[in-house]
Amino acid sequence: LVVLAENRLVWVIVGSVHGLWCALVSFLADAFLAHTGSRGKCKPSSTISPTTTTYSTTRSRSDSTEAGRGLPCSGHAPKKGQRALDACTGTGDIAALLATAVGAEGHVVGLDFAPEILDVARRRAAPRAGTTAAQVEWVQGDAMALPFDDASFDAVTCGYGLRNVVDREKALAEFARVLRPGARLAVLDFNHAADASAANATQTWALENVVVPVARSRGFEDEYAYLLPSIESYPRGAELERMAVTSGFTGDVRYYELAFGLMGCLVAER
Repeated sequence: LVVLAENRLVWVIVGSVHGLWCALVSFLADAFLAHTGSRGKCKPSSTISPTTTTYSTTRSRSDSTEAGRGLPCSGHAPKKGQRALDACTGTGDIAALLATAVGAEGHVVGLDFAPEILDVARRRAAPRAGTTAAQVEWVQGDAMALPFDDASFDAVTCGYGLRNVVDREKALAEFARVLRPGARLAVLDFNHAADASAANATQTWALENVVVPVARSRGFEDEYAYLLPSIESYPRGAELERMAVTSGFTGDVRYYELAFGLMGCLVAER
């Protein structure tokens, strides 16, 4: 189902898929995953657009407990008082989840290259002021050159951002650099499914026949026409695992396909 909301094109998936979709952002915020089960089957540019980031982070966060059932690994939330980074934060949805997890005594940084989208994140975060969640620090910066000290975070997340980075391995190396030993990275994005798979066929059909035509009719085709080529150029799970290892992640590194293969999450331990 495709809907228009605030002049932005967003996907809303209903029925049995809806629960899994709603769980994905919550799953990403769980940066301290306990890696159980077998290896998953086998994915900024410095000019990532605010429209794209809004698309990427417009997700329902309701009923995450029920929605998370059946995922290929279980997890443990970040602990109170810890320090977390959400890279390519966009409108700050994942940063907000991290802020709740670490509590008022913790610290969360939401980083994005685009100052306009950070302004949106700040406005969205304002109603949460005074709660028991950590107050998020919004930082303009480049995922390939993070403005933070070595070993300064207990968790790093990146939702729908790595796919758009010019040098993905450089970004992964930066994520590894700022993580403390034993800490984890979680990267959520569209899954580059096998060419002959049902997930690939579904994804391709929806983008070519629904998403892009509707965007075209509303005058912002360019913001969505790039999606399919960007997914097709994104590394598959096994390659992402290899890239994480060569970028400095020396612990457990696994890639999980989610939502019937439409999405995927790379989880890597420093």
